[in-house]
Amino acid sequence: MSGLGAALLRAVLLGPEQALPGFAVGFSFWGCNEVVSLTWPARGLTCGNGCTLRSCMQTDPSIRPTVYLFDIDGTLLSTGGAGRRAMDAAFAALTGNKDACAGFSFAGMTDRAIARAGFLAAGESATAERIDALIAAYLQALHGEVGKGDGYRVLPGVTRVVAQLRERAGCAMGLGTGNVRPGATVKLQRGGLAEHFDFGGFGCDHEDRAELLRIGAERGAARLGHARARCRVVVIGDTVRDVRAALAIGAECVGVGTSGTTLDELRTAGATAVHADLTTASVSL
Repeated sequence: MSGLGAALLRAVLLGPEQALPGFAVGFSFWGCNEVVSLTWPARGLTCGNGCTLRSCMQTDPSIRPTVYLFDIDGTLLSTGGAGRRAMDAAFAALTGNKDACAGFSFAGMTDRAIARAGFLAAGESATAERIDALIAAYLQALHGEVGKGDGYRVLPGVTRVVAQLRERAGCAMGLGTGNVRPGATVKLQRGGLAEHFDFGGFGCDHEDRAELLRIGAERGAARLGHARARCRVVVIGDTVRDVRAALAIGAECVGVGTSGTTLDELRTAGATAVHADLTTASVSL
């Protein structure tokens, strides 16, 4: 019998404090990449993240606590163009130019970045105040456009994946979207999805997609009671911008080909896994 095995046997027969002499070893908990310092009996088990044995094994010991951040447009649902129509209406109301955004794709952009690009494309100043005013006009138009749009649909596999993740221990499911939060709610409510996502990183948190994902990841980690460094972060999106932003914060990215981006483009951008839609994506989550 090994020395450790003999010590454990003595612990069972005599009680741990009498049986185990003082010692210190280094190893890692399952799912925690930090080296652990174990000292007996004074300090017990601690790791570089401040974990204890109990906290590191509260969830399935084969996985790390996981934060899932879902994009909305083209990943969870399609509004049938309601977002672009609402943005065009906002530009028409504020500038008289409904075609300010005609020259570029919105795919993977944040709402505030779209507003900024539209102003600049129209040769107008893009101050924070003007962007705020445009977003307010956009939100006013969005309610009507989402409600009347015949092309609105929740995309394949979404309902099933959302239900599965809600039941999974040790994970937090939120949003990583360029939509400002009120716009995200409008889009999700029609499909009955809003109630499933109560945190995330949004276009009103930061104009840069990587930074809003970072904020969403921090919020998800806080929900789990862990430092973000301890958590696995998985971004689910449909554009190359989603993939690049995920990689920029050290997250995994599951790419879905449910908008216009091909699986090869998502794979080349660095997606951890790619799927035609969320019907088969659960194997990568």
